[in-house]
Amino acid sequence: MTTKNKIFLDDVVVPKLLKAEECREYLVSIIAAVLKIDKEYIMDNLRLIDTKINENIHNKDQEVDVIFENDAMMVNIEINTRNTKQSRIKNQVYIAHLIIRQTFPGEVYHIKPVIQINVDGFDLYNKNEFIYRSVMMEEKYHLKRMDSYIEIYDINLDFLSKIDYNHIKELSEKDLKWLLYIFVCQDERCITNLYSENGMMKKVEKKMEDFMKEFDRLLYYNHAKFREAELEEIREEKREKIRKEAREEGLNEGRKEGLKEGIEQGIEQGIEQGIEQGSRQTRIEMAKKMLAKGKVLEEIQEFTQLSLKEIEELKE
Repeated sequence: MTTKNKIFLDDVVVPKLLKAEECREYLVSIIAAVLKIDKEYIMDNLRLIDTKINENIHNKDQEVDVIFENDAMMVNIEINTRNTKQSRIKNQVYIAHLIIRQTFPGEVYHIKPVIQINVDGFDLYNKNEFIYRSVMMEEKYHLKRMDSYIEIYDINLDFLSKIDYNHIKELSEKDLKWLLYIFVCQDERCITNLYSENGMMKKVEKKMEDFMKEFDRLLYYNHAKFREAELEEIREEKREKIRKEAREEGLNEGRKEGLKEGIEQGIEQGIEQGIEQGSRQTRIEMAKKMLAKGKVLEEIQEFTQLSLKEIEELKE
């Protein structure tokens, strides 16, 4: 996905942006656009609630990205940069907990619908759609269950990144594509032209600028255990592919072990190189942005850890 800056799609940074008081109208506008309701309906009574979804000993560390509620619904916004089994399971577990936390033993159930909005950096169903809506339905007749309290919306930012700016600028300011384009547009002039007359979006852009000043701290923050689980899933998929190929080709045990060892080493090296290259590319993009704002080379070098020669080449 071609994003304006991948740091803004991190599952730490975006929640901070959406929970910021100065970006409240922006958050409400996104929810209203997704659900196709008037934002005034939720503007005054939407409240942020505790993101720790369960105190159970087995789930006490589980925490959603951003969750709000009012008297009619609970809205959970999840940022998904990788399409992995771990990520998909995590999101389903969150929904289950948000239903359970509304039930109390011995009381009549009064459950509010749980709306989960997934902001994805990929096309979940590979159907080239901008947004997908999922509900519990009867399989044959495609009838929604009357007792279902779950709705899931998957927003495909990869789709949005491929839309021409000239199309976006013709859209209404209430359109979800218009609202989210700030995350995928790399041209600062387009951003300025698109949002300069909108006070709400100027606040969002200012907040994004503030996060840039905290670049180093934010870049290296991550949910280590979850990230490792995702990487292990990728490794295991690679291993299984090799095992399958080995079985099909009828390799002997000695060749199989040698191949397995070599492939696993290659996987580890590839992951490490990918992480290193991704971090470097992010620093390069940050240097370009700072150059565009007229920052001195020494300041850019200290901030990005690039060499002066590299920065001078970028400037040229």
